[in-house]
Amino acid sequence: MQDASSSPIVAEAVERLRALYGERLAAVALRVPAPGPDEFDDMDMEFIVVLRGQFRRFEEIRALSIIASDLGIEHGLAITAMPVSPDEFRDPWSMGPVHGQEISEAILVA
Repeated sequence: MQDASSSPIVAEAVERLRALYGERLAAVALRVPAPGPDEFDDMDMEFIVVLRGQFRRFEEIRALSIIASDLGIEHGLAITAMPVSPDEFRDPWSMGPVHGQEISEAILVA
């Protein structure tokens, strides 16, 4: 089985995110829901996109959804992406229990 963090899909997503955000992109983390990181083949993926500076969450979700849906269609996966600030990434529970749990389970990939 392939580790999700070393997947070509992850590399492609990071490349697209860098093209979209440039220097505003502080980090990218990946969360792969259960059954676990060793069983990546047909699993959903969630990217946590850490952005520098101020942003409007809804506008960033709209921009990220284009990248996520394109990758999902190309690879037959359900892929989502959530924008967060560096402060939210450092203190994920500030976003509430659901997003806090998602962010705390993510691994840095870029």
